[in-house]
Amino acid sequence: MSEEDKELIPADDQFDASSNDVAEENSHSSYKVPGGICEIEKSTGYWRYVSDEADEIQAKKESEFISDEEIIHNVKFFLSERGIFEKDEYTVDIVETMQGNGDAGVLVLEKNAYIYPLIDGREVLGVYRLILSFDSKGEIIGISSYYNPAEEYKSVELKSEQDAKNSLKEGNFSSSATEPLFDVKLEEVLLAYYSDAEPNREGFFLFPVYVFHGTGRPAGGGERINFNVIVDGVKN
Repeated sequence: MSEEDKELIPADDQFDASSNDVAEENSHSSYKVPGGICEIEKSTGYWRYVSDEADEIQAKKESEFISDEEIIHNVKFFLSERGIFEKDEYTVDIVETMQGNGDAGVLVLEKNAYIYPLIDGREVLGVYRLILSFDSKGEIIGISSYYNPAEEYKSVELKSEQDAKNSLKEGNFSSSATEPLFDVKLEEVLLAYYSDAEPNREGFFLFPVYVFHGTGRPAGGGERINFNVIVDGVKN
């Protein structure tokens, strides 16, 4: 990002449900689509697909499940085949959904690939993501979309990094820390974007922010904890 950067707004999804069975609820619409159900949240446009087989999957031991490396391979193939993102313009985290099963211990029910798009090579914080859920064989059993391709809305002037640090001292920030930390050390500062969870009158906006990464110790002592702090990057 330069001293003058972009404020972005995701473009509208294009979804033609005219030929599908539809069920209307107060908060969402449900469509019967080939192989499953698609639910669209009315207020946001977020959508979720669940396959017909999702309710029938059985939790399995980790050793019986497709590996994380294979999941990532499947994710890349899925995205590439559909032209959803440019190559390497996203990051992927794998999160397992676990299920207790008595004497069998804790088993894996599904693996979820959290796909975070990058904009101008920069991270987008907030809800901006696509989630693919896989069964033990690597078949997609669910898709959750909190993502639309972004387009430029307007240029904004950025705060300097020093102004962002001043905002920290003034308490104008949002932190990932869930408890008070002491002996805090800030180790890195990056420019990123932040996604609103709810739309305003003109849609969803992605705002430039400064992200400070650091570590600190909890009040009771113990190992240092990683955290990040987000500061609005738009100059007042």
